[in-house]
Amino acid sequence: MRTCPVCGSGNPDDADSCSSCGADLSSGEPEAAGGEATVVVADLSVSSGVRARYPGAAHRLGTSFEQVCRREVESHHGTFRQLGDQVVIAFRGEEEGWGHAARAVDLAIRIQRWATEAVQGLGTVPEGGFRLHVGMHSGPLGADPETAGPGDLLADGTVALAGRLERAARPGQVLLSSVSAREAGAEDITVPVEGLRRRRRLRPLEPVALEVGRLGEAMRAAEPPGERAEPTGEEAAFEEAVPAPPRFANVAVARAEDDTVVPASSSLATGRGYVLRLDIGELSPESVVENAREWPVPEHLLPRREGGHWLDALVVSDTLDVETDRYPLFLPDRGSSWVCACEPGFEHRCPEDEREPYVRIAFRTLDEPGTADMRIGLYHEGNLVQSQLLRAEVLESEEDGHPHRSRIDYTLTAHLGDLAGLAPRSLNVLTNRNGDGTHRLVFNGRGRPVSFTLTEGQMGGAMKAARAKLREMHIRERRSLGRTKYVNLYDGENRKSPERFLEDLTALAELGSLLWSMLLNQRLDDLLNRKDELATTVPIQVSRAGETVFVFPWALVYDIPLERGDPRYTPCPLVARWEEMAALDGSWPDRCPHAEAHATNVLCPFGFWGFRHVIEQPPSTGQRGTLAGAITVSGDGLTFVLGRSLELDPALATAHRERLGASLPDGATIVDCGSRDAVARALADPDLELVYFYCHGRREVLAEGMEPVPYLEIGQAEKLFPSDLQAWVQGEWPRDHWKVVAPLVFINGCHTAELTPEGLVNFVDTFCGVRALGVVGTEVSVHQAVAGEVAEMFFEQLKAQPVGEALRRVRLSMVAKGNMMGLAYTPFCSAALHLS
Repeated sequence: MRTCPVCGSGNPDDADSCSSCGADLSSGEPEAAGGEATVVVADLSVSSGVRARYPGAAHRLGTSFEQVCRREVESHHGTFRQLGDQVVIAFRGEEEGWGHAARAVDLAIRIQRWATEAVQGLGTVPEGGFRLHVGMHSGPLGADPETAGPGDLLADGTVALAGRLERAARPGQVLLSSVSAREAGAEDITVPVEGLRRRRRLRPLEPVALEVGRLGEAMRAAEPPGERAEPTGEEAAFEEAVPAPPRFANVAVARAEDDTVVPASSSLATGRGYVLRLDIGELSPESVVENAREWPVPEHLLPRREGGHWLDALVVSDTLDVETDRYPLFLPDRGSSWVCACEPGFEHRCPEDEREPYVRIAFRTLDEPGTADMRIGLYHEGNLVQSQLLRAEVLESEEDGHPHRSRIDYTLTAHLGDLAGLAPRSLNVLTNRNGDGTHRLVFNGRGRPVSFTLTEGQMGGAMKAARAKLREMHIRERRSLGRTKYVNLYDGENRKSPERFLEDLTALAELGSLLWSMLLNQRLDDLLNRKDELATTVPIQVSRAGETVFVFPWALVYDIPLERGDPRYTPCPLVARWEEMAALDGSWPDRCPHAEAHATNVLCPFGFWGFRHVIEQPPSTGQRGTLAGAITVSGDGLTFVLGRSLELDPALATAHRERLGASLPDGATIVDCGSRDAVARALADPDLELVYFYCHGRREVLAEGMEPVPYLEIGQAEKLFPSDLQAWVQGEWPRDHWKVVAPLVFINGCHTAELTPEGLVNFVDTFCGVRALGVVGTEVSVHQAVAGEVAEMFFEQLKAQPVGEALRRVRLSMVAKGNMMGLAYTPFCSAALHLS
């Protein structure tokens, strides 16, 4: 047996390389170009959700981490290399009586303490948002850290083993090999890590943990530790050659008394107890999901480093007696999901024989026959990643020939496989259109889920009232000589006086308070308990499942209590002191500076969800893939398609066109389209990043009895319908159109007949159906002058901010001028979508 001189593991006599660390065994001792050394590998990772919500803080933290590492390495006389997301530090020889391992341990303690203080200094951040992992190993370096290329350095046995320990370390933890611990004399401050010794690739290291403190409360481990190292060499080749079979979301209904499965071809019986069984694994013959094969879960798409994902199952129903609650299940890298008693987000300590194969959710049918529906949602870190609707006939007894079926009708990921790319969400609001003209709403966040119903009249009436209120505060129509003229009620800079702004704020707050009351009337206590969760800026996701086309004016919800019967309102000091209000432009706080004084009958912009929160309304991605988080810029640079109406005010249009160029990134190409044919040619480009419509939006009745169909008016009254896009996909565009580089579409309708929420959503769904990354649109007609300024601000902010935060900053910049019209814009895409 040949003993590896790098990691000490045993190998067959004829082995040319070590099976554990890959060190060369053919020449006996490896060439130690870098000498004996201790290598520290550290990785400070920032979740995409934190990058979206705290972009400045995330950037400062990363820069600070690099600077502190360089400073400490220099003071300890080491070598610093940054390779991608990892920092590789090597210490050699002895300096002032300190061995290389002792200096490495001292550095690890210092950077962990720095991380603790730095993150705590940022204030409240999502759990698991910042993660610092550190691994350390001592041995001969076959590659000189100062001169070796990245590939040669990472392939070096000592560096590779330190990297494996870094990947296995929990957040806030340093994992040392036993060699480093002995070299540093650190046995008295380390503890054995029994759970890692069983890993074949970590066993030779006999790792121990140096627990120097977690990164504050915000650094509690929100994920299972990445004990599994990335496979390399023969192991990787084997896994590539023998891919695992796909997995599917399975749903079955069992009888409560004996757990026997009800055949899919049978009805359910009245007044009887049942259990919904849900799992993700091989396609089960008992599953009632009709389109499961369309939604496989290929295991090769799952990130191995994380070890798997915690999901939550949640069910709601108006026609079945079922408790609305979250039921956690764990989806590992390979194999079937399971249910266990471990705390979600933390390390699994459960024996395999104590894991249950199914999520089991008890429910009971009602006493009267009829059709029953159950909405089943799978959530990951606040995202509704998949939803299906189970429908069953309920008869007096179970009868064959009356099948119960479930169908997947909403998803943010085609395969449940690339979940790590979805930014965490603090609150999800599911809107689901029922068959009786009502809408089921489900609030799922940190607290207990809340479910209630609104009528279609309430949903449509709320949107109609919001549109009317926004419109009347900035546009007045005047008829002269048979023609309608639209007058902008804002001044030449789209401003209003403090007195006029207070009138608008009062009117809109009264409407927003009614919207909040409409929600409170359903589940008062549960929703009031959520107010603390919504006190500062949080990302809110709104999901339209099934056939839902109505939208609700979420940005206008106003949750500071107002007494309508005694409307003696007090302006918040932010509003009363206009200079402080104006200072909002450029500060963009996540709550009002005077929030603690917001009692009953206080008027403040931050009472509106649209000013305080980042709200996204992503449509289902279907089988197109996972909800996009980045606008990938092609190699030729950013292309910006401008589809415009020629019937707008020419002076405003010309000035807007000139300012747009300054709002876009340097080197952007503007494709100016003043006709429908020009728009068609421009959209045929397979590599587009941004598409902007600066035009009228109208509706047309195409046939008697049909709902009016929305269209965009381009050029000289030319029409672009949603169906035109679908025709181009079928007949003119290649199958891979927008598959690699796809655009964000901004529809900016100007002082026109209103584009209804249904119409806008149809454009949203159509654009997204042809692989656009999403749509930003207006909830109401907007005067041309206001529309132009909003767009210019948005594209300027988009250079450095994701869509959600860019739009929130636009809203605050406008409200600093006494202009509330930023609330009219909604992102139907991921709020984390950004230019890459």
